[in-house]
Amino acid sequence: MTAREVLDGIKARLAAATPGPWFQGREGMRYEDTRDVYTEREVSATSRDIGRIDYPEDAAFIAAAPVDVARLTRAIEDVLELHQPEKRWMPYEGADVSYDTEQDAREAAEDYELGAVALEGVAENGHPFFEVCGHCKTVEEGACEGECTKELGYLTSLWPCPTVAAIENALNPKEGQ
Repeated sequence: MTAREVLDGIKARLAAATPGPWFQGREGMRYEDTRDVYTEREVSATSRDIGRIDYPEDAAFIAAAPVDVARLTRAIEDVLELHQPEKRWMPYEGADVSYDTEQDAREAAEDYELGAVALEGVAENGHPFFEVCGHCKTVEEGACEGECTKELGYLTSLWPCPTVAAIENALNPKEGQ
């Protein structure tokens, strides 16, 4: 599963749960030192007890869970939205330069003196590319005011970037982790 699929499952479970806000307390009265959890379905409705929990600390955690999970899910989605893959095009396989578009790479290939075999492969398969994170690439290039290098210097922005990889690993750990 991808991080987005895991997040979709979390959001579905959140949507299916009794709507919040949830509180620690009993019969509509809030108490922080109780083991009971309740929710108010509507402002005018009477409260409904959800259940009794063994420890007040656990009740506090459970009562806060719907709001906490919604906030964390939104935060992770916002980060994933920032970190999207972006193609970098090369004039030929193994080139030490890359370009924003395949057209730029094609034009650059015309300037290179390549053997016929290398050019044949490009013609048949299209120009090779690799993916970088659009957000991390910008950070790695720094403030260059449109004069950024085209060199393959994207050390920490290769896709998936460390940020996306960390989220994917946390939400979908490998067996034994």
